[in-house]
Amino acid sequence: MFHFALARTPIELAPYVALAVCTACATAVRSDNPHNLLTALGLVLTSWQYSASPVRGKEHAVLDCLLNGFAVDMLYHAGYTAGGGWINSPSARLRGRTLGLCAAGLYALGTVANLDVDASAGWSTTATVLGPQAALGFAAYCYLMAARHLRSRFSLVGAVYFLGGFLIPLASFFEFQPPAAAFDTMAWWTVEMAEWWLTSKAMHWIFGESLESVFCRIFASHPRMPPSPAEQ
Repeated sequence: MFHFALARTPIELAPYVALAVCTACATAVRSDNPHNLLTALGLVLTSWQYSASPVRGKEHAVLDCLLNGFAVDMLYHAGYTAGGGWINSPSARLRGRTLGLCAAGLYALGTVANLDVDASAGWSTTATVLGPQAALGFAAYCYLMAARHLRSRFSLVGAVYFLGGFLIPLASFFEFQPPAAAFDTMAWWTVEMAEWWLTSKAMHWIFGESLESVFCRIFASHPRMPPSPAEQ
């Protein structure tokens, strides 16, 4: 929807937005949950104002990242509330906000990778306004905050993913890796960690034990080396 909105005025977009809103409302009514209606409307509104006037968030530094993060947050809540959940659930807020922070960090890294193209087009993105170093620092900070949000719900997959999400922008910040390569690495890292998470969930559903539990049990039962004479 973001790219679809680029070449159209708000007036031209109005029928399409109205159709999307009606579809979201119909889905929410069928789910018999008003919380689903709110999240669906929030998702449609965020998607529209990312590219269309009056906000056109994609041309405002930092706001471009935050709107993408908020859209992912709303997307998670739309799925959660469609299953009967409530938007004010503490668990849903925690997970949605964490996913939103990761999306904002990934987008910030993308603005650095597209810096030359966006600058030549005259767009005011996070990287073109604040500079590539600040955008890379913001990307790393988003993943650090995402890890902080889930500190009370430790997950091996999450810990590994957040660590990579924090280190990959820093590698580009210290010029160990070009920004475009760092963005590709982050996208690959996100997909791989998502596959790991889905595999863990599938194992828990089929065998009653997650992939993380298997790893923890293996490391816990690993035989330890006998102490040296000096240690004795």
